[in-house]
Amino acid sequence: MRISTTNIYAIDPQTGADRKIVNAVGVAFSPAWSPDGNSIAYLATTRKATTIDSIAEDTHVWVIGRDGGAGKIHQRQTGSTGEFPNLVI
Repeated sequence: MRISTTNIYAIDPQTGADRKIVNAVGVAFSPAWSPDGNSIAYLATTRKATTIDSIAEDTHVWVIGRDGGAGKIHQRQTGSTGEFPNLVI
C-alpha cells in the first residue's frame, strides 16, 4: 500500500501501478488488511485537517472493501486521548 497525505492506494506488485482505495475528506492513515483480505481498516478524519489537534480530535476507525468504494465509520474515537476500546474488525 502507498499512503499520500490524505488518501490510501493499493500497489500492484507485478506492475507497480497504484490504485486509489480511499479518497478521504480529511486525512487517512494507518491502513491494515483484514485477516481474510477482503477489507481494509484505516484511521481517518471526517473533516479537513487544520491543525495537528484537529486530527487528534476527529480521528475514527473506518473500514472499506478491498476494491475501494465508500468507507464506513466502524468505531468513533472516545475521549480526547484517541483511544479505540474493544476494537474488533
